[in-house]
Amino acid sequence: MTVVIGMVCSDGVLIATDSQATSGNVARPTTKTRTISGAATVWSASGAVYVIEEVEAALREVEQHLRNDGSNKWKRAFSVPELETIRTDFVDVVKQAMESCYKAVLPGIIVPGMTPGVLPYSQHPFATDLLFAGMGNDSKFLLEVACDGQLNWHTDSGFVAIGSGGEFATVAMELMKPYLTEGPLDLELGQIVAYRTIETTCDVSAGLVGGPVQIAIANGGGSRVLDRAEVDQIQDLVRVWKVKERSLLMSLSDGRSSAESLDPPPDSLSS
Repeated sequence: MTVVIGMVCSDGVLIATDSQATSGNVARPTTKTRTISGAATVWSASGAVYVIEEVEAALREVEQHLRNDGSNKWKRAFSVPELETIRTDFVDVVKQAMESCYKAVLPGIIVPGMTPGVLPYSQHPFATDLLFAGMGNDSKFLLEVACDGQLNWHTDSGFVAIGSGGEFATVAMELMKPYLTEGPLDLELGQIVAYRTIETTCDVSAGLVGGPVQIAIANGGGSRVLDRAEVDQIQDLVRVWKVKERSLLMSLSDGRSSAESLDPPPDSLSS
């Protein structure tokens, strides 16, 4: 199983994931964060490795156009960005690869309660969800391509979590919510929140998702996957955050602080 989070920051976007793949009762580490070469765009997916690899292969043609000299629709789409072109042309590339996989694997599957011969992709055993985050100039986007082909824009909300285990996505969403509902963080702080979100989700999992945390970022300098040393530095900052958080909690019980002296909690915590 997989948990993937996407976040729109004030100066960029990011994708963060766990790094565990499972096959039956066997778990192994795998790379889940990816970039689109030539664009300030990062992506990840939750679902079948076969589908993810086929989508990745389909995107290589887009990357080739992005590397070519001169202007073309892909360069315009990702540099502006042109959300309509991304919504139609780019997503068509992704969906065609997904549909080809769905039809090639167990094409005759019939799910109980469904019309024979009609394939409900959301219930296909190889159903896969994808999440793309990118920016061009000062505009950003966060787009989910759901397993059944639905497009869900999360740019305005600023964050989202997806996952083949829905409960993990729910946990991740609730962990992020207090820090992001008041507006975007900068990319540095966003990475810290993203790391802690994935780490905590892995901690509460019964072994179905696991670390280490992977993070990919996109900003004015392009897109890249953070290396192990960079992720370790973020982990150190998360440890500092936890110590300071505990110190603040303890100060509330020994008379050094009072409720009147604290800022009110965000709406998401006061309800």
